[in-house]
Amino acid sequence: MKLRLRENSLRIRLRQPEVDRLGAGGSVENTTVLGPGPTERFKCRVVSGSVEDITSDLVDGVLTVFLPETAVAAWVQGDDVGLYAETAWGLSIAVEKDFRCLEPRANEDDSGAFERPAGGPPDECSLDAN
Repeated sequence: MKLRLRENSLRIRLRQPEVDRLGAGGSVENTTVLGPGPTERFKCRVVSGSVEDITSDLVDGVLTVFLPETAVAAWVQGDDVGLYAETAWGLSIAVEKDFRCLEPRANEDDSGAFERPAGGPPDECSLDAN
């Protein structure tokens, strides 16, 4: 899972095994240790469930993005890059498939990334470095 927070937008990119796990009705999560104490952790979770719209919440240091299971099922099987929404409070949410970089980068692990389709989305690997 790759997470980008920028101003009032949240972008999550998922590798193929993570997308498959969501499609099977599971969830995906990642924990980042921000300090030495047990409460100094930030967890991001993506859940497929019985919700009508893409939404999010933040409770006790856990950011959860909720995706409608019907939208996830179509996304997993289809060619769409991502699922997108804007919440009532103005947060833009993007949950996207993570594609392999066109040019390998040092310290970047592309294992599990989706193969880049011909004419697919632009290579954003260089943008991630900024």
